[in-house]
Amino acid sequence: VFSHTERQNPTVGVWVVDLSRGTTTRFAAPDTTSTSWVWSPDGRHLLFWAQRHRDVPPENNIDWYVTAIPDGSPVRTEARSALLREKFQAFQGLPAPDAWAQGGNRILFHGSVGDSSNIWQVPLSSANGRAVGTPQRVTFGTTDEAAASVTSDGRMVFISRTMGADIWSVPLDPDTGKPNGLLKRVTQDAADDYQPTISGDGATLVFRSRRSGRFGVMLKTLGSSTETVVTRTPQDHSGAISRDGTKVAYSFSQNGRMPVFVVAASGGTPDQVCDDCGDVEEWSARGDQILYVTARDPSGVGLLTVGSSHNNAWLQHTRYGIYNPRLSSDGGWIAFNARTDRLAPPRIYVAKVGTSGVAEERDWIAITHDGDAPSWSPQ
Repeated sequence: VFSHTERQNPTVGVWVVDLSRGTTTRFAAPDTTSTSWVWSPDGRHLLFWAQRHRDVPPENNIDWYVTAIPDGSPVRTEARSALLREKFQAFQGLPAPDAWAQGGNRILFHGSVGDSSNIWQVPLSSANGRAVGTPQRVTFGTTDEAAASVTSDGRMVFISRTMGADIWSVPLDPDTGKPNGLLKRVTQDAADDYQPTISGDGATLVFRSRRSGRFGVMLKTLGSSTETVVTRTPQDHSGAISRDGTKVAYSFSQNGRMPVFVVAASGGTPDQVCDDCGDVEEWSARGDQILYVTARDPSGVGLLTVGSSHNNAWLQHTRYGIYNPRLSSDGGWIAFNARTDRLAPPRIYVAKVGTSGVAEERDWIAITHDGDAPSWSPQ
């Protein structure tokens, strides 16, 4: 089984090859986003993670599905309902399957809860293929344990790894964009530090960090070892520092909504400036507006005017999910990623920003058909 994406049509297709006959069959519906395909021990069925329809609630939509090969129709296992109570850190609460064990008809998967990342299992009913019972932890290590594979006699192989992400910097030639110096580590700790934003003068950094099972937004003065916790909760955050370095905006999921808060970089009481917007991405050059990525699917880019209104439809498309928005220094252009689903290669576009909003798709400028995280030069 393999997936294939055509550049002209970025929808991901899933295909099964009969190696004895050399025939190829597409088994997933075109509107299905699927990944992590796992064979049954007898080779007659495939189980996979799938989102059947976009912009539809996850119930009766996102699940593990089972299909007979070569011409069966996908059937829900209702695994998402069985696993939600464990609060796994995964998209819509459903981890991806790793292996299908013969003994007991069990599905092994990699589940992260708090600081623990272990191999878990949940049984499937032999009668209807649905997930039944309570998921059980199989491994109990303190590292990140993943990618389980099982033999026919029930032995299991998996990886045990220690990972951490830090923020680094590298000097660039402003005319060519090529590196002209050495890499330098900016953060160095056992936590995962990611998604940095920096003030216009390059002096202050704000980034996301996961420490001791909790997520937060951190502020760091470059050239100093001092870090300040802007906010920290069990929910993941997104944050950004204003270009003048005086304010920090951040958001996190709260009771099914995504409020946005603004607090002074020097500290103080945060102000809630939107009760339900999205993931904060960056500030406008003037410091009066905040770009955020909406929670809808496909995602779009919203514009929040601090102290006034917000517009969830500022930049959106019916077919593309749009994210990673970045405004040019003069605010006249926006660069962003767009893709048909979260498994498709991300494209980078640039579009003109006017008084009435962002240019329509016909006026977008394609930069690359496979690239991520665009960023403007300072000038």
